[in-house]
Amino acid sequence: MHENSLKTYREILDELPQMRRRVLIQIRALGKATIEETALALGKYPNQVSGRFSELREAGHIKQAGNKVVNGRTCAIWEPNATVNKA
Repeated sequence: MHENSLKTYREILDELPQMRRRVLIQIRALGKATIEETALALGKYPNQVSGRFSELREAGHIKQAGNKVVNGRTCAIWEPNATVNKA
């Protein structure tokens, strides 16, 4: 991995509030994830993390990578943006 990419990723994480940082780290660890998958991995309820997804999307840290059907519901799949994903 390129040192500049790692530095950029660390700078992004340092600027984020704790829960947003935890959500971003978890999405990155999973590669791609729904709100429900991320909440489960963090031991939270989906409503406790869904706002963090909106904040991360608006800041340009994550993007929608598609959809999948879970329990009859269509859920968005999210992934880190290129800069975040390279670190």
